[in-house]
Order: sequence, then structure tokens, then C-alpha cells
Amino acid sequence: MLDSHQIRRALERVGLQVERDRPRIKGLETADGVRVYLKTAGKDGSVAMSDAPLVLNPALKAKSTQINEIEGISVDWLKPYHNSNMAGYAKRLHTGKEEITYGFETSIASEAALHALLAVIDPAAYQSGLTAYDEIDEQLKDLPSDSTTRKALIDARLDQGKFRKSLIDYWSSCAVTGANNLAMLRASHAKPWKVSTNEERLDVYNGLLLTANLDAAFDAGLITFEESGAIRISRQFADAAAFGIRSDMRLRRLEPAHARYLEHHRERVFESKTCP
Repeated sequence: MLDSHQIRRALERVGLQVERDRPRIKGLETADGVRVYLKTAGKDGSVAMSDAPLVLNPALKAKSTQINEIEGISVDWLKPYHNSNMAGYAKRLHTGKEEITYGFETSIASEAALHALLAVIDPAAYQSGLTAYDEIDEQLKDLPSDSTTRKALIDARLDQGKFRKSLIDYWSSCAVTGANNLAMLRASHAKPWKVSTNEERLDVYNGLLLTANLDAAFDAGLITFEESGAIRISRQFADAAAFGIRSDMRLRRLEPAHARYLEHHRERVFESKTCP
């Protein structure tokens, strides 16, 4: 599940303003004026909240049927969450003698699920969210209409869901270093998303589970991997060692099915400023 910091970053990437003047509760304003709050803790929200960090305005209960149908969204409609800082929310009696603002706690499994929720709350914000990711708005045009496959593909583009899980199941840790802190690992495509077929986009053999530095270098074409699995470092990456990337590194395992994807990366991505 996404924590409050991950949700906040996702919201800011789509241009939604997250308030910073309330130390424990931060909100965002959607196009129709409905507020959605994030639970945070610590000075200036420095501590991430992981337990149902999003709080929906009670007005959104009118859309509960639609919201409940979103895969990866879980809302506790039966147990209101109370907090006096949620300006603009409806009020009800709780434990005191005066009414207090309340909302409904929401857990979110992935950024794709968050975008689906925004599609119900504010379609315009949802569209902005999709276009914020590298060319995903163009790529959505050729995605299948089947909702399950479509969601899996969107999740894959956002480094979430089925594709990431398949790489974790296959590699269990970084494909090169063996580091196993999953929060620090990224799902990388060898043959880039934008030139892959829908089947290739979800193919586990088109992916490597890499630490953030290796992922960034692999995606930028600053490193690639030989048929043997040995790393090849670009001449344009003279300071590779400063990023913890060494010439003796190699993939921990390889299967024949990896070959065509890594070949594409070597020939079309490595040392290329743009991926064809």
C-alpha cells in the first residue's frame, strides 16, 4: 500500500496542490472543490503515514459504488475518521459535546489505483495524471480494452503491479548486486516500453530488477549487459564508480529468453540519447 509521502508525490506530479500549512493534515483541492486529505505526522509532515493515509470527504459517499469497484482502493465507509483540521468537511457528533469534521479513511495499493480514484473524483485531474508520465498518454491509445490487462499495463509503466511482482518473483533481489530491500529496487525494461508490444511490456524476460542507480544508468543507455551477463559501461559514463557501478559487475542469472531484449538494449539504447 502507498504511504502518505508516496501519495503526496503522485498528487504533486499531476499538478494537484498539497497544502503545507497544517502540520498533521494536508489536503488538496480538486476542480469541483471537494477536499481530499492526507494524514501526516511530524513537523511539516516529515513522517509518512502508512495506515489508510487518504481521507475522503463525506460528500464522496454518493460515489461509493463507483469507488468500491476500483481495484486497489479500500475505503472504510462504516467507521468515520474524525479530525478537527479537515476544513470544508461535514461535521458530526463523536466523543465530545460539539460536532467535529469527519471523513472516510482510504488505502491505496498503487499509483494506477490512485489515478482510477481521481477518475471518479475529478476526470480532468486523472487525465493530467496520466500525461505526467513519459508519453503514457500516447501509449494508452493502443492498449487493449480489457480492463484487467489495461490496468496491468498501466501499472507496469508506473513500476507497479503485475510486472514488478513478476520481476520480484523471478529475481527476488537486485539482478546485479543481490541487494534485497525492495523499496530501493526498480523494475526496468530492457526493450523500452514505447517500442514494445503489449505482450513484451509484461514479459518478465524483458525486465531487470535493479537498484535505483543501476536502473537510471540502464534506462539512460549509460550501461548495458553482454550476452554473457557482464556489464558494459559507456564511455560517456566516466564517473560510473562514483555511483557505485563497477566494470566487474554482471547479471546474476540469464536465460535464453532474455537474449533478444538485451540485444535490443545493446544495439538501440546503449550510448544513445534517444531510444528509437
